Amino acid sequence: MKAQELFQDAQRLYASKQFVPAREKFLEIEGLVPGYKTTAKYLAWIDRDLLQEQRKAQRVKQKQDKEAVSRTVKEKAAEQVVQKKQSKLQRKEEERRERLLAQREKKYAQALTRAVLEEQKNVQRATERQEREAASRAVKEKAAQEVAQKKQFNIQ
Repeated sequence: MKAQELFQDAQRLYASKQFVPAREKFLEIEGLVPGYKTTAKYLAWIDRDLLQEQRKAQRVKQKQDKEAVSRTVKEKAAEQVVQKKQSKLQRKEEERRERLLAQREKKYAQALTRAVLEEQKNVQRATERQEREAASRAVKEKAAQEVAQKKQFNIQ
């Protein structure tokens, strides 16, 4: 009777794919009543099923490992693309800065040149004005001398 109950429990465990507990029950039956019903067949099936599960688990793990490697490779490739784009953007930004600095320096030089030229013109105008004023004073002084000479000549 005990063997029959164990056999039914073992069959239920086997049917629910609980192979290790089912194997233990069938081995217990085999110890109590050697060759009981289809215990030997069930033990062989359990060994086969456990081996299949182990192989399936290995295939799943290999697939997961392969996918993990693939993801890692893709992530690294994506990082490299991002780094290249960032480097390119940095180079473009640096080129833009250099271009703007060159433009600023050019405009500063042009403004400085204009200021120097304007100052030179102002100095030239002032010099010309001073020369005109000096010439005008000289003419006035000469006229005043002539007037003074005429007065002196008229007095004499």
